[in-house]
Amino acid sequence: LPRGAYASPDNLGMVGIPSQVEVLERWPGDHTLRHVLVHFQASVPKDGEALYHFGDGGRIAPPTPVTVSETTQTLTVTTGPLRFVVRKTAFNLLDQVGLDEDHDGQFSDQERIVAPHAQNGGVFTPRSSAGPVQYDADRSDLLVTVEERGPLRATPRIEAPALLTSTTDHLHGFAVRLYAYAG
Repeated sequence: LPRGAYASPDNLGMVGIPSQVEVLERWPGDHTLRHVLVHFQASVPKDGEALYHFGDGGRIAPPTPVTVSETTQTLTVTTGPLRFVVRKTAFNLLDQVGLDEDHDGQFSDQERIVAPHAQNGGVFTPRSSAGPVQYDADRSDLLVTVEERGPLRATPRIEAPALLTSTTDHLHGFAVRLYAYAG
């Protein structure tokens, strides 16, 4: 973007459709926006084309924005029709998943497609005699952050460090990003 043109991403977005703007870089000196990343959900008809324009006429939110809520124990992301829960104290990828099939905004037990279970997550099977099988759900040293939180897209990141005492006494580490989109 031209130096000095935009101090904030608040009014930037795709013209006429929902979008989300992330600041990537600012100009040195005046700290105005230099590079931005724009997320939007494109739709192109079969064998067709679509033309989109970026502008500063104000951002449009999706009809049902992505929401993220947190407690000390869980992180919950709702995209509209889908809700998933990540446990912060014992990682098993997706602790719970619900699909709002009747579109009432509620996630009943009948709409649950993944129920909590200690073995829902990753299983690390070491090579012969290199230690016991490890379940990600046994990890309590997790760092859970939300790298991106917006109306169109949210990105939780879950990570655990590798802990090496010896070749037969160690815990594997991991980092996972989950990308959730509105709708």
